[in-house]
Amino acid sequence: MTLVARQVAQAARAEGASQFVLGMPYNSSGGEGDQAQVTRAFGQLLAHEAAPLPVYVWDERYSSAEASIRMHQGGGAVTGEFVDAVAAAIILEEFFDGDHASAERIMPPPELKQEASQRPVVPLGPPPSYMEVRRKMMERAAEQQANLAAAPSSQSKKKRKKKR
Repeated sequence: MTLVARQVAQAARAEGASQFVLGMPYNSSGGEGDQAQVTRAFGQLLAHEAAPLPVYVWDERYSSAEASIRMHQGGGAVTGEFVDAVAAAIILEEFFDGDHASAERIMPPPELKQEASQRPVVPLGPPPSYMEVRRKMMERAAEQQANLAAAPSSQSKKKRKKKR
């Protein structure tokens, strides 16, 4: 998980990110299950690797269901990686539209905190606006959807084999 956190932090720095927002998979009752604990542990590692950039968690409950409804205009469930991309956009929309000052900031684990505090502080420009973040995410989602539509599906390959 440390290597993944390091790679995410490096990629985000290359893109000019000013903060991180992780979707926190709380239980429907609001408690933290196994996946939420894994997310929190990853968030701590990311906070260490990305220091001094802040890492926040935001409630992701029902974001996939909302994404599926948005993608299919209420006509039933949609699944797959595109739902995940739209759900991520919804999480960010809610974070930026909501009272993100109340979001929980994840800090590095105590054993790594000292090392992170010794890193030089890199001056950052102003964070991108909500509209800019949303525009970029929607462009990426459209690009991914166009790539998927252009690629022949594995099911159509099976149908072609049966016809022969």
